[in-house]
Amino acid sequence: MEKIQSEIRLIVDRLKKVLEVSRDDEVANALGMSPQSLNGYKDRRKIPFVQILEFCEKEDVSLDHVILGKGQVSNLDQTKQIVDLNKRINELEGANQMAKELIEKVLK
Repeated sequence: MEKIQSEIRLIVDRLKKVLEVSRDDEVANALGMSPQSLNGYKDRRKIPFVQILEFCEKEDVSLDHVILGKGQVSNLDQTKQIVDLNKRINELEGANQMAKELIEKVLK
């Protein structure tokens, strides 16, 4: 039982960081529920999955990050990293092609 309470606290803490807030009532508001409802979930040792899922989908926040503490906070962050990586790969491929052409000229 203590483990689930600890998990709920961690989830609420992650949501606070994502939202840049410090109080549980601010998290409850962001989830579209009253502070009393959030406290009710915590008292019953339940996680408000539906509200968290809707929040993550609406705000483009990683559900893995909020629930499991894994991955990037924002799906946008992950997308940006992929775009940056693809850009770097293209730059390296261009440099590689230039190096090949230069070697061919030198060897002629």
